[in-house]
Parts: sequence; structure tokens; C-alpha cells
Amino acid sequence: VSDVTAHVIDEEIRVLIDSNFMKAKDILTRDIDKLHKMAEALIKYETIDESQIADIMQGRDPKPPADWEDRDLGTPSSKPRERRSGEGDTPTGTPAPQH
Repeated sequence: VSDVTAHVIDEEIRVLIDSNFMKAKDILTRDIDKLHKMAEALIKYETIDESQIADIMQGRDPKPPADWEDRDLGTPSSKPRERRSGEGDTPTGTPAPQH
């Protein structure tokens, strides 16, 4: 590819990047409240699913995931998490066993 052609390609790529950057910035600026709701949900639940995103996009607070435990209140979820084999065998603060 000649230097002239490479320069034209670089310019077109720059136009695409700049254009899409502005679109993304406009969306994030326009919907900053939704962005913050998603961030809050991620901090609280560590992950969010499709239904929670739909709630947020429709202006509602996201519902907790089906298997969520409210760790702050100590309220267990409707189905307790099963203990994995070997889980809890090593006291906290001691080295992990060799595998």
C-alpha cells in the first residue's frame, strides 16, 4: 500500500472513530442517570442480568437477582447456596491446601 493510500485509510478510520466516540459520549451524557443506576446495581449485586438492565432502561430500580441474599440485613434467599466439596475445610487466615 502506498503512503498516500495508507494516509487516506488512516483519515477514514479517524473519522469513524471520532464519529462513534461522539455518539457514545452523547448516549452516556443523555442517559447518565441510567449509567449510574447500572453502576449502583453492579456494586450491590456484583453482576446484573438482562431483566435488571430492562428495569433500568425503563426507568425502574432493578429487582434483585432470583438467588440474591441481602448481605446487609442477613436475610437469606429463598434457596440456600449449596456448599461445594472441600469448601470451608480450611480455616480463614491459613494457607490453602496443595492440590
